[in-house]
Amino acid sequence: MKKLLNAILLGLIFLSVACSGVLDIEPTDIIDNDKAITEVKDLESAVLGVYSRLPKATEIRSNALPSDNVKLSETNNGDGNTEYNWAYTADDDLGAWFTYYNALFTANAVLEAIPTLESENNDEDALKRKAEGELLILRAYIHMRLLLNFAEDLHTGVSLGVPIMTKVEEGSPSRNTVDEVYTQIITDAENGKALLQNDQTDITRLTSLAANAIQAKAAFYTERWEDAIFYSTEVLKQKPIVSASNYPFMWTSDENEDEVIFKFKQIGVGGVFELSSGFPKFTASLDLVNIYDLNDVRRDATVVLQQGEYFVNKYRRTDSNSPLSSDVKVFRSSELLLMRAEAYYNQGDESDALDDLNTLRSERIIGFLGGTESGGALEFAIALERRKELAFEGVRFSDFSRTNTTIIRGDVAPFSPDQLSSTDKRMRFPIPQAELFANENMEQNPKWTN
Repeated sequence: MKKLLNAILLGLIFLSVACSGVLDIEPTDIIDNDKAITEVKDLESAVLGVYSRLPKATEIRSNALPSDNVKLSETNNGDGNTEYNWAYTADDDLGAWFTYYNALFTANAVLEAIPTLESENNDEDALKRKAEGELLILRAYIHMRLLLNFAEDLHTGVSLGVPIMTKVEEGSPSRNTVDEVYTQIITDAENGKALLQNDQTDITRLTSLAANAIQAKAAFYTERWEDAIFYSTEVLKQKPIVSASNYPFMWTSDENEDEVIFKFKQIGVGGVFELSSGFPKFTASLDLVNIYDLNDVRRDATVVLQQGEYFVNKYRRTDSNSPLSSDVKVFRSSELLLMRAEAYYNQGDESDALDDLNTLRSERIIGFLGGTESGGALEFAIALERRKELAFEGVRFSDFSRTNTTIIRGDVAPFSPDQLSSTDKRMRFPIPQAELFANENMEQNPKWTN
């Protein structure tokens, strides 16, 4: 009964945090750790509790709907129109600010409890190390997501990042710089890897390999090309990309994990693209459909022609009647390979960039004989493959934002906008207004102050 009461108290606490300024809390808003976690055996459920607080489909929704990969369907019920029409304001939390920080508070609370727990044997010592390592990598993951969603400018180290939170304490923190947040991500991931020591193999949990993927993505988006190459290579040495023959099964059967590094288990993203009736909210745009060769194994895995429209087909398990209910692949080796190719290109190493690009294309396009692109054509080819490979996986809008590229929709719903300038404030998400009201030290992204 006491443990049940503690679980209820924790739920109420974090719910109340979400309803106010998530960063403007008092220490008394967090119950004593020793009331929530009293034994080492409690750590497993506590760690799983952090995972349960992570937003699962946010990145897919917030990157697909404002991009050029989808088209508003005639059967849309209004859900998602704000994102598609670029009508969002600071009153909308598209990047899940509150949800991510709630998860971060939970992770820090559990981390602070670990040193207070006494181990009775070596097995319990190992459980404590594993929990701490996994939570540190979770903290790196959350900071990475927040940075990518809300930083003022990812390419400028001294620009506004997000508040770093590594402990449960009183205060109304201000935003750290992009450089500071990046350093924290790398540090937490490194410390987490040292504690896990490759012991974790369940890819629905964050592993040492996933920590490298987090570091690679943080480096890639902040244009630290050498770091991006190093961490991507660490992943690819252990987890090569899936073959052309097995690629489709990665989306129709959750048993295929050939190149999956970290995934969310069967959460279902159907609500992003489809109504429960099966009618679409958003379909794949012809802009996207037409870039696939007919002999590209990704085409049928990504889109399917139904009712005269191209439905999103990724995540559509063959053994389920639920729409788009397969596991959400958070990190895949193909993304790491494409990040490394782009990093090589930006380092001036076109030979290795082309090698990586051809490695991917040879396992995706049947009969591909190898490309010979160089210069701007190579840069374009890498970007094209990112769009084809990672469609509906939570990167498209971010790619426009990080490369300062204007969004131009060729296939657009009637009365919807077809262009968003690279200089428009809406290319970066605003800090939620509720946070600004509650935290006097919080700064809005500059373009959103006008």
